[in-house]
Amino acid sequence: MAYTQNELGEFFKNKWDLSRNPYDRIVHFGFGFLMAYPVMDLLYTKYTVPKKWIFIIVNMVILSFATIFELIE
Repeated sequence: MAYTQNELGEFFKNKWDLSRNPYDRIVHFGFGFLMAYPVMDLLYTKYTVPKKWIFIIVNMVILSFATIFELIE
C-alpha cells in the first residue's frame, strides 16, 4: 500500500477537505519532531557540546537524516 492510500492521511484529507493526502507531511514532521530531543540529549550528555551550538547542530543532523531518508525513499 502506498502512502497516498494510508487511512490516517485519508482521515485528515476528508476531515479538513484537503485536495491531497497529507500523510507524507505528517511522517516528515513526526520524524523531525521525534528525533530532535534524542539528538539534542546525545550531543549534550555524551559529546558535551556547548548549549549555544546544540540547536544549530541538531537542525543540521535532522536535515541530514531527512535528506538521506528522501534519497532512499
